[in-house]
Amino acid sequence: MSGPPPLPIEPKTVKRFGLKFFLKGFGYIFLALLLAVVVSAAWPDEELGDESAVMPEWRGLGENNPLGEFQAWLEDHPFTGEDDRLRMLRKGQEWDAEAADAILREETEVLARFKELLSHSEEEWEWREGEGLAVFGRQMPYLKPIQGAASLLAIDSVRMAERGDPAGGLLAANHVINGSGRLSSARGSLIHLMASASIEKETLSAMRRIARNHRFEKEPVRSVIEDLGNYPVPVEPLRFGFQAEYLMFKTLIQGLGTDDSKKWGNPLPGVERFAFFLQPNTTINLRRRFLEPELAAIGKGWNPLNLTFKREIEQIREVQRHFPLSVIGPNPIGESAISVVPVGQSVTGSVFDTVALHRLTGVFLALRLFEIDQGKLPTKLDELVPAYLSQLPADPYSEENALLWNPAEGILYSVGRDGIDNGGAIRIKPREANSDVGISWGGNDETLKEQE
Repeated sequence: MSGPPPLPIEPKTVKRFGLKFFLKGFGYIFLALLLAVVVSAAWPDEELGDESAVMPEWRGLGENNPLGEFQAWLEDHPFTGEDDRLRMLRKGQEWDAEAADAILREETEVLARFKELLSHSEEEWEWREGEGLAVFGRQMPYLKPIQGAASLLAIDSVRMAERGDPAGGLLAANHVINGSGRLSSARGSLIHLMASASIEKETLSAMRRIARNHRFEKEPVRSVIEDLGNYPVPVEPLRFGFQAEYLMFKTLIQGLGTDDSKKWGNPLPGVERFAFFLQPNTTINLRRRFLEPELAAIGKGWNPLNLTFKREIEQIREVQRHFPLSVIGPNPIGESAISVVPVGQSVTGSVFDTVALHRLTGVFLALRLFEIDQGKLPTKLDELVPAYLSQLPADPYSEENALLWNPAEGILYSVGRDGIDNGGAIRIKPREANSDVGISWGGNDETLKEQE
């Protein structure tokens, strides 16, 4: 005979039992997590492996990344690089020796750390922000401090010359040029490549100031000329530049296909319209070769886009016509003067422009070298060119576009007439009456025609 049936469990009892079980389970989980945190905190670092201690996630090169170390140091030091005194070597600014000494005293540690960075020339560098197009349009927190540190060193080199060591100042400025080459070849975005070009322009200004105002011995001059001649033109980053431009225009074309006016006007965030490496001649041909199939795929023709390119280029050239770069002289050299002619370049800056400035500075120093050797400046550019060419290697783009002296045209081509781009040519032009200017820097061919 079976017993009485079990009493039914009241709903309240079920609820209390479930709540008690849930709270107890949650308590066990919480205690387990707490224990794990305590054990992890007390565990020796070496048991976790070296990466936990010395390899932040952004440092793809590991601990041996001088640029990353310098950027990490900047995080703990309030140097913004935005002090107006740092701009005194730029075009249109007045040189102020007292202000230079003041900022050099205030930023001694920054200067020392930047010199330390430049001493690691044999190691690979990597920018902290990462690689490629992903960083376009983002704030770059390290650019201004690094540019400011380079300006400090350029200012210091000029003061070194003014205090009686022009050769040392010249070599110190050249050291910044070499370091800037490391910046341009460091793993990172193309924006950093442009930043390194900006640093080089300012430092080349310091070198020209030193060369113009001071005398120095032959070997330091020869050393700097050789360094300038051997400066590695960043061919691969430049190719990346054209790839970046290609992607920008491809985005633009996709906008055309969908009639998206926003994409037409601003293909990448943070990039004003699409004036970027907008160069004439062969660059347009490169664009056509790569982009025309993309246009055909969406049923569009090449001519409308080509007209857009040309319109942008004309705007750039118009800007250059009104803002030619500074005259370098005085340096009388007989009946002729030397000019450097860069092609039309992007309003955002151009690496090709900087390459031409390298060539110009080399010519200026070669004049000094000639003067040291001969006791006078050359009366004809032909006297200078053979010795100058012997200091420089063939152009890296190709043999047919190597440095070429053409006495008939009076032009020394520096990056080639028909290569990826004509990055500048050194040209003879007639001296103006009663002028002792031997070297000048023109904005482009149109500027020279107006000057002539």
